[in-house]
Amino acid sequence: MIDIHENAVYHSKKYTLQQMGWAEWMVVNQSLEEELELERNVRDVQNCTDEDALKTLCVSLVRTNWHQSKLLKQAVGHIGELDASMSC
Repeated sequence: MIDIHENAVYHSKKYTLQQMGWAEWMVVNQSLEEELELERNVRDVQNCTDEDALKTLCVSLVRTNWHQSKLLKQAVGHIGELDASMSC
């Protein structure tokens, strides 16, 4: 049986997404709390004097960045395919 409320929410979200520009959903919106947490983390790195810890952090960040970039590229490609299939 179809849940009418769930179906209405789905169509509402679908309509909302169609109203957005093609790149609007990629704009990063961060809360003040998130912005402050990021700034705190940046300052922790800037104030770190342990060279080995900084090297370890850099290696970890390079690996994480590579994996996240790859994942994002795949996700955007998949979204594009789904978008194209919905418009046909």
